[in-house]
Amino acid sequence: MQAIPAELYEVASIDGAGVWGKFRHITLPGLASVIATALLLRMIWVANSLDLILVMTGGGPGTATQTLPLHAFLTAWSGGNYGQGSALAVMLTLLLLGVVIAYVWRRQGAMTPPVSLACSAPNSPSSPSWRSPSCLALGCCCARSGRSAT
Repeated sequence: MQAIPAELYEVASIDGAGVWGKFRHITLPGLASVIATALLLRMIWVANSLDLILVMTGGGPGTATQTLPLHAFLTAWSGGNYGQGSALAVMLTLLLLGVVIAYVWRRQGAMTPPVSLACSAPNSPSSPSWRSPSCLALGCCCARSGRSAT
């Protein structure tokens, strides 16, 4: 929350945004990378927590605490169906690999500024976007950000 500039909330209030609008358009996008990182790490942790769940509950009662890695393990070792258990483990590995690749791809794309933030007329008071409080708060104007026109 501290990484999101307070000016964005101030400008949104001036523009007439409500609480839900501020959350949806400022807070959530500002925390998207943190949320994505937490979800990725949680997914990897769950995939690696086979031993804890197996020892504590064994996947029960019924199958209430059975995760995909535990299901693959129980299918292979308890059920004696090694082919299906290994296929489930490979599918889990491919699923995690796909999530990690999507995460890394998104993070690399986040390093470059969006086209909409490019300046059209640097330091031009006649440009309407140059004088817009929203533009100034978001840092998309050359006068505020110090970038050259692109």
